[in-house]
Amino acid sequence: MTRPDGEERPGITRRSVLIGGATLAVLGAAGAGWATRQSIDYETIRLYSESVVFDGPGSRTLVPAGRARLVVPGTRVLSGIFEQERLVDEEAAWLGRSASWTFSDEETGYPADLAQQALLDIRSLLMPNGASVAAWSPKWRYTWPRDGSHVAAALSAAEHHLEALAVLMFLQDVQSRDGWFEARYLPDGLGIPDDRERQLDGVGWVLWACGRLVGRRDPMLVRSDLETISPMMNRSLALVLASIDTADHLPPASPDYWEVRETRLTLGVAAPLLAGLYGAVAAFGALGDVRSRDEALRGADRLSTAIHRAFGPDGYPRYVGGDERCTSVAFLLPPYVPGSPPEVFEAFDRAQTELLRPAGGLAPGAGWKRDGISWTPETAVFAMAAADSGREEYARSTLRWLAEHRTAVGSLPEKVLHDGSPAAVAPLAWTAANVVLAVDALNG
Repeated sequence: MTRPDGEERPGITRRSVLIGGATLAVLGAAGAGWATRQSIDYETIRLYSESVVFDGPGSRTLVPAGRARLVVPGTRVLSGIFEQERLVDEEAAWLGRSASWTFSDEETGYPADLAQQALLDIRSLLMPNGASVAAWSPKWRYTWPRDGSHVAAALSAAEHHLEALAVLMFLQDVQSRDGWFEARYLPDGLGIPDDRERQLDGVGWVLWACGRLVGRRDPMLVRSDLETISPMMNRSLALVLASIDTADHLPPASPDYWEVRETRLTLGVAAPLLAGLYGAVAAFGALGDVRSRDEALRGADRLSTAIHRAFGPDGYPRYVGGDERCTSVAFLLPPYVPGSPPEVFEAFDRAQTELLRPAGGLAPGAGWKRDGISWTPETAVFAMAAADSGREEYARSTLRWLAEHRTAVGSLPEKVLHDGSPAAVAPLAWTAANVVLAVDALNG
């Protein structure tokens, strides 16, 4: 999740409201009800932009909120510029090379062009050097390994293989020789914007993304791509295995997608590392590296057993021994982790209620501040996991909700306020990637 230090929040207003049972009554899975009386301090954040669009070859600009008329409808191209026709044609040609499932005239329960519009959001945030920035607003114009990994997976799924490989090559270039990733990087790849603590989950995310390259096209082409990024794969696997070389086979505490300092291990670190090990099994297997594949598989077995032993008894909460779930329970399901036990699915279903916000989206966790705001990347993660786990009705309704809360240009924002208004940055790369992957799981 992109939570920059000193986040811009112009025009913030607050009003404390006590939500009674008559106003909000949400029933959880298996009849368990969410608390019907909660003190919610509604927060209002303005929409920073309608979208980011191309205003020339290789040049882009933010579209101010309320100025959607400046954009050629259905595109990410500024209207009225000298190069308009050329840029629209280039964009259309790029979309035309996408997988056929990215657009469907059939009744899907959500807009037929949702995946293609999300792909345009992704394309608008891709740099020529392969950097995928989280958003175009200044304090988000950085590359997060987590966001970039999901973008690479989405591009690969949509058959934009060269761009997917470029994103992973950028991450390989910035990775430290000891395997670690920083929390985020400057888009030129020449450093980091601040002194945030580096995050262990990054290696899990990139290995998972490498595994997502497998099975999408000719095995020889896949192998060629994986050979290009094999240095990153080797460093990442070594770090993951070293991190679980402990008495309980669990990794140490580290910041995760909440991007706050942690002194206790979170499921938000453990689950991505497990996803990464399974991704490594697929990727090294496609490379023909049997030794690394088997090491990854043995590591996945150890870590999986440790996670279920430590987090399972309490219903897979964010912290061992805790009682509040967060988005990371979805990281234990496909497309991240195969073959989870029924108890994980039960926890996933309960979390949908516990994380629910007034507008209908989800918060990052049950313990997140009660400001009434839905976060679209986490909501889209649940859509993706549901789609990959056979819960198609929930996936389709969640995708429809995301589509209904886009900006006037059609971009996916980072947040949705309690009243349903899109807010903060738009578009957000992680949300767009998750939407593409969810549609892929339903229709690919």
